[in-house]
Amino acid sequence: MEFAAALITLCGPGRNHSEHVRKAFEGANTDALLAQNLKSTFRNQTVSALLTNGEKE
Repeated sequence: MEFAAALITLCGPGRNHSEHVRKAFEGANTDALLAQNLKSTFRNQTVSALLTNGEKE
């Protein structure tokens, strides 16, 4: 769910997006499919770039 929320909020408020990305990465520690999806979707971005996306409000 957090992975989907992170995708949905890419263009939304930065705080919401950052929280969803953080939770998705936490879940990837125990979910191999989630980890694979995160890697394939965001392969060219750093974690810090994902977490700060949209914070220029």
